[in-house]
Amino acid sequence: MKILHICWLLLAIVIGGCQGSDGGGDPVSHNDSGIALYGWYAQDYTANNNDLAELAQYTDTIFASDQDQARIAVEAGFKNVFYRYEHYQILERMTEIPTDPETFRTHYFQAYREFLQDLRTTLIDKGLYQRIDYFFIADEPALHRDVFLDQAFLDQYVTEFDRIFPDKQSAIAFAEDPNGDGRVRGHHLYPPPTLDLLIMDPYFWTNDLPCNAAEIRNYLYENNQNSNLNWAFQFGKPVMLAGDAMLRRDETPRKCYVEETYRLAREDKRITGLVWFIYDASFNQQDGLLRGASNDPQFIDFIRNLTAP
Repeated sequence: MKILHICWLLLAIVIGGCQGSDGGGDPVSHNDSGIALYGWYAQDYTANNNDLAELAQYTDTIFASDQDQARIAVEAGFKNVFYRYEHYQILERMTEIPTDPETFRTHYFQAYREFLQDLRTTLIDKGLYQRIDYFFIADEPALHRDVFLDQAFLDQYVTEFDRIFPDKQSAIAFAEDPNGDGRVRGHHLYPPPTLDLLIMDPYFWTNDLPCNAAEIRNYLYENNQNSNLNWAFQFGKPVMLAGDAMLRRDETPRKCYVEETYRLAREDKRITGLVWFIYDASFNQQDGLLRGASNDPQFIDFIRNLTAP
């Protein structure tokens, strides 16, 4: 059943012990914390090219961007598989992109309903529907205001998902650009009433933050201008924290940032999930400015050892 208007401290999605994959031991248990979902965000893996057996030894959550990845993730033994789709996939189904906002809205949601129904049918046909409980349905709508026109648009976006997937959990990642023009990038759109999970990604864009627990906490909870935890907590919904695990100019994040993120996530019962972004060695943005964590195997070992007794 859908989770509606629940309190942080009464999380209905808390998950019990996690089973390991055939390729390794049991993932670490987070039952002594609020974390029910723990893993890596990865989007570039295939049946013949993946590290999922290793990841399943110490995480229980993974993301899948298509049906093949969903099957691979399920077979690898992950307890929690997030199926991810993006707004542009609906645009690709539209024969034309109307310039009039209201006509665009009508055409978009017609294509969106067809997309969702096709997705549901395919997942059922492939025997995956019952194995996937979470759907990551939108990424940072405030930074894609050319599609997510207004709050009513985002509300309907979630409502349409609920109609086709009434028994599944929906998640949206939230970030804003307070200096944006409001047409393509701008201030937050609020989580719709029936959204189940907020994903917040307060990455460490600054290099000036000291290795001080109080300073790091203030940054994650309040001072990050794009995405912070206190904004998310006001809605009384479960929150997943996207931990910063990107290399910048081939430099790994400072270990104190990673350790403090992990500690805060474990201690704050309002945080129900922690996912490290991003695992893929192939991830490369802004001419190499941002790269995936697995380009540094020692850094991967460092995060793995965070879960060690």
